Amino acid sequence: MNERQKLLKNIGITVAVFIFAFFSYQFLIRKGAFDTLVTESAPDEEIRNIKESQFDAKFVNEDNQEEKLSDYLGKPIVVNVWASWCKPCRAEMPEFEKVYKEEKDVVFLFINQTDGKSETKDTAKEFIANEKLDIPIKFDINNEMKYKFIVKALPTTYFIDKKGNVQGEAAGIITEKTLKEQIEEIK
Repeated sequence: MNERQKLLKNIGITVAVFIFAFFSYQFLIRKGAFDTLVTESAPDEEIRNIKESQFDAKFVNEDNQEEKLSDYLGKPIVVNVWASWCKPCRAEMPEFEKVYKEEKDVVFLFINQTDGKSETKDTAKEFIANEKLDIPIKFDINNEMKYKFIVKALPTTYFIDKKGNVQGEAAGIITEKTLKEQIEEIK
């Protein structure tokens, strides 16, 4: 076998491995294999309290009015940090919308990571409109949520009880079933 044939063979094997990995990942997402990323509820002494400065994290709503996480204290809160370019974020949004419409006693904060470069208010709004999603979005234009909550991956979802304690956290896509289970933990 000459050098060219060896190169073509290696390229073919590499492409086949990538295709296999991609479809395996898609299959595992649909089966909920990554739902284990959600932390279990901790005993009271181990619950992660949100620092006061974290509740001061500011973001803006669709009307450019400034809001803070502390504006929502006293109710269970689901904070979903996302971006429109993030495929797992896009994939979980329809399930989040469905649960948002069902859970009237829970505050949902869909906080877009708006950096002004890879993500803008316009790209986020365009995604919501194109997908025909009916959810209120907020914009983390100064990266306060990102830095105060140390968001390392998108999507990331926090489940905060009425007292301001983080009862669960998920880095990565979650299913409707897991979302509902975690909401029960913060009610």
